[in-house]
Amino acid sequence: MWGAKVSVPCDMDMDQLKNTVEKAKEVLQDLPPGSEPTQEHAAQIKEFCDDCYGKSWQVVVGRHFGVHCVHDAKHFAFFYVGEAAVLALRTQ
Repeated sequence: MWGAKVSVPCDMDMDQLKNTVEKAKEVLQDLPPGSEPTQEHAAQIKEFCDDCYGKSWQVVVGRHFGVHCVHDAKHFAFFYVGEAAVLALRTQ
């Protein structure tokens, strides 16, 4: 979807998901293959989500990570942009 591999089930409005994927693609476009995304990559996506969809977004970007989390309904997405996995979720 929109150039990303979106994991199902995804609990996010389609327009919001599309915009978040497009922002992640923009942020990660210059990441060399095999490179680890940085904290700055995650911060840029988080700032976008906070500005567009309200505060309290959490974003993790990387090639290898595990997570166990609770999120607000309709505010969770996990997808891949190239080799980088992106987890975006909103919490209270």
